[in-house]
Amino acid sequence: MNTKMLAAATALIGATLGMAQPALAVTDSKTLFLDPSTACQLSIPTTDTAVRPKATGYRNEGANAFVICGTGQLAGGGAPTSMSIQMLAFDGASHDVSCTAVNRQSSGSGPVYSTKVGTVDGSGGIIEWLPADVNSFGGFASSMTCILPSGVSITGTRLVFPVEIGS
Repeated sequence: MNTKMLAAATALIGATLGMAQPALAVTDSKTLFLDPSTACQLSIPTTDTAVRPKATGYRNEGANAFVICGTGQLAGGGAPTSMSIQMLAFDGASHDVSCTAVNRQSSGSGPVYSTKVGTVDGSGGIIEWLPADVNSFGGFASSMTCILPSGVSITGTRLVFPVEIGS
């Protein structure tokens, strides 16, 4: 093989090996955090309550109260991979908190409910729902209703979902 042919063959092999391969889609996990002062409200509104939004959370300073919190929904995001509500006991005691998540269906079928109980103390606590708990989060945005004990503050709601960030 002469020198020109060898150089051409080497260049062709190098160009072939150096060609860009098709890029794969990349997905990132994003968290939509909502402050409880806007995400939460009393399920049964009343003017005689000690439940109120504060800078440090949606606090219950009185008797047990039903509180509902929304999670929001990100247009263009994939189906959520988890949903949670975080709380803190500001009275220093340990409390069991019962919360029910609901996933409203867009297909005309009924809502799916999932109740969980978590323990909250002075270092906090989280109650989390996964896709298997609420029909894979299909349908509309979900919400959580909790029986909020006295001395407990809701400090946030979180919805985690995948977002395609390109290829």
